Amino acid sequence: MPSRKYTLTHPLPHIVPQSAIATLHDHANIITLSDVLLTFRPLPTSEQKPGSATYEITDAVSLLPCGLWDTTVSVIIEFVDVDDGVVVTRHAPMGMVILERWSVGDGELRLEAELTAGTVVLRAFGGVMEGNHGRYLEKMVGVVGGGDSVGIM
Repeated sequence: MPSRKYTLTHPLPHIVPQSAIATLHDHANIITLSDVLLTFRPLPTSEQKPGSATYEITDAVSLLPCGLWDTTVSVIIEFVDVDDGVVVTRHAPMGMVILERWSVGDGELRLEAELTAGTVVLRAFGGVMEGNHGRYLEKMVGVVGGGDSVGIM
């Protein structure tokens, strides 16, 4: 299946790297970066590894402009904490899988992403996802630096 890969980085304010990593290990900090998030809930798993968790999120999306076709979409997200950050796998509708690796190092927050989907879906959503990830990265730098907070209103 075709895929699109990209890496985004953003300088971090002068903070202790372990503090930034701890912020990434609090999965709600990443889940709530999205402006279209309605709800999220943890899912039970039979063989949960330490530092890993699975969630179901529900997003509100507009498929046509001017609110002509608004709907909700459910996505399953798996998190695995690693020494320098977290690996996130999102299983979205239409066979789309988004693999993200958030990491802290060399004074920056780094987001490596790979979107895998059918050709039509990849063309339709690839650029949108990269733009969204850029905004998420900037928001997360604010959260890590203690200047902003994210969450469900």
